[in-house]
Amino acid sequence: MTIKINMRGKENKSYAGNIGHSQKRTDAINKKLSEMVENMTHAYSQAEIAEYCLMSKQNVYQIELNAKKKMYQGLKDIYKEWYR
Repeated sequence: MTIKINMRGKENKSYAGNIGHSQKRTDAINKKLSEMVENMTHAYSQAEIAEYCLMSKQNVYQIELNAKKKMYQGLKDIYKEWYR
């Protein structure tokens, strides 16, 4: 597998050949998040989640936004109760 790298030396995630590498990163993040949930003592901020999972706060925000969109699509009544 060839990983395409952009001019700044970072992985080009839009390149279809990088899907395998991106999936490994997603799996690592999911593992860290499940560890975090198992040991949860309080509600975590986006900054704390980002630091624990070794990713940016913007990335955490995007994941949260996508989760809210999925929840809204599947469970509109519950979404409206919690977020409006």
